[in-house]
Amino acid sequence: MNLRPAGEIIRDRRKELEMSKSEFARRLGCSPQNIDSLETRKRIDFELAVKINAILDFDIFTFYQVGPSKEARELVELQRKYISLLEKASLRNGNS
Repeated sequence: MNLRPAGEIIRDRRKELEMSKSEFARRLGCSPQNIDSLETRKRIDFELAVKINAILDFDIFTFYQVGPSKEARELVELQRKYISLLEKASLRNGNS
């Protein structure tokens, strides 16, 4: 089985959304240098994949033969809602 590296898939999706590394890093809660490292990885752990799925609004699991469980899909949706709420609260408080 010849799978695309996870980092490459993430980088392509980030660029498709025209999201800068700085913006992605801010949403992910890390530095832009960590994004450089992330986008060169062959694999990422499940929890990080779920968070990235929510930020980039896509499902990295679709690139692999085994899909996420119902619980994983629900977790992705909860992560999306949580991130949205955090961003709204940040905007209300005058942070950008």
